[in-house]
Amino acid sequence: MQSEMTLIDFYFGLSLRFVLEGIAEDKRPEEFTEAIQNFLKLTDADREKTSTYVYSLYTQFAESHQLPLKLKSPADVWKHAMPEEIRVTRRRRNNKVYVAVLLDCDWDRESWQIVYRKGNELVRVSKWDCHFTNADAYGKPDGEDRICW
Repeated sequence: MQSEMTLIDFYFGLSLRFVLEGIAEDKRPEEFTEAIQNFLKLTDADREKTSTYVYSLYTQFAESHQLPLKLKSPADVWKHAMPEEIRVTRRRRNNKVYVAVLLDCDWDRESWQIVYRKGNELVRVSKWDCHFTNADAYGKPDGEDRICW
C-alpha cells in the first residue's frame, strides 16, 4: 500500500510517497501512522545529525573505492543524495515499526538507506540491503547494534 504524495520538510520540502509494507494484515496499523507522524516531525537538527553519519559512511566508501571526495563536509550530503522512497514496515525481531528512507546517491550505483525506529530514532545508515538494523544485517544481538557498522 502507498500513501499519497506527502510534503517532507525534513528533506527541504520534497514530496514523496510512504510505502506501507504489511499494514493490511498488521494487528496494530495505528503504529504505522504513529511512526509516519513522528518522522514528519523531524527537525533540521535531526537532519544535521543524520548528515554526519551519511558523510562518515560516504568517506569510508570513497576511500575504499579510491574515489576523490566530492563532499567536503556533512553539509554537502543533500547536494548529492536524493531521497527516492520511504518504506514503513514492522521488524519481526522486536515488533517495532521502522521508517527507511532510500537514497539515490550520485557517488554509488546502489541505493543507500537511513532508518528510524518508530519514525524518530535514528538506528541505521547503510547501503540498502532490506535490513533495518545492523544487528539484523550482521546477525548480532540488538545490544550490539550501532548506526554505522
